[in-house]
Amino acid sequence: MATQTCGKTTVTYESQCSYSCCCLPVSGCRWTVSCPGSTGGTTTTSGTGLISTPPRFPVVTIVGDLETCIRMVSKVMKQKFIVPRELQGTRIRKRTVHGTPAEIAAALGLRLAAKRKP
Repeated sequence: MATQTCGKTTVTYESQCSYSCCCLPVSGCRWTVSCPGSTGGTTTTSGTGLISTPPRFPVVTIVGDLETCIRMVSKVMKQKFIVPRELQGTRIRKRTVHGTPAEIAAALGLRLAAKRKP
């Protein structure tokens, strides 16, 4: 079992799962845990991390499979990230990154996907 804190909310999950916490200036904190299922799929659970004052810049904390964590972060931030082939399948220890989506991508060795025009 592993335990992380997102805002003031404590999240406990199995060690084989992936965890992300995104704290954004406008919407506050949101945590997500994704676990591999017994039949080959995944089970995802999410919630809100309570905070009294939102951060000035986005703050992202991830633990587990990099691709899974980035997929969860992409949904919350509404920004797609590209995981390079050499980093696919990588498990990472707890990593907290501050900044814009571009700064977060650079710190994790990722690239931002081009935004689609509506």
